[in-house]
Amino acid sequence: MADKSGYKKEDKKDKRTEWEKKQAVRVPTQKLGGNVIFADEWDKIDPGLKKGIGLKKGGKVKRKNTSRENRLEELGRVDAEKAYSRKGKRNLKSEKKRIVRELHSHGGSAGAVMSGKKVGIQIR
Repeated sequence: MADKSGYKKEDKKDKRTEWEKKQAVRVPTQKLGGNVIFADEWDKIDPGLKKGIGLKKGGKVKRKNTSRENRLEELGRVDAEKAYSRKGKRNLKSEKKRIVRELHSHGGSAGAVMSGKKVGIQIR
């Protein structure tokens, strides 16, 4: 039976192969970083790869630094800094000692001044 355009309805049928139809869906999604797996392909996938199928590709894992990492980073910055005067050298040396002490105290603040009645006493 012909429609208004003169073609049979069967001729308008999509002539793409099954693979081409799947690629039309798969490629745009992959460009956005996702992945598409069709039901008939699921059995052909290696079981070890199935774990990460829903995950996006690339990028960094976002996490915060630990306090120890922050101290080590600070120590690196102090080591890289150059002092030009005797007083500046003394200040850098004392700052480096403070950071190393804090690292040895397992993340606590070593040498902090207490507040309250006993003001001015240092805990070491």
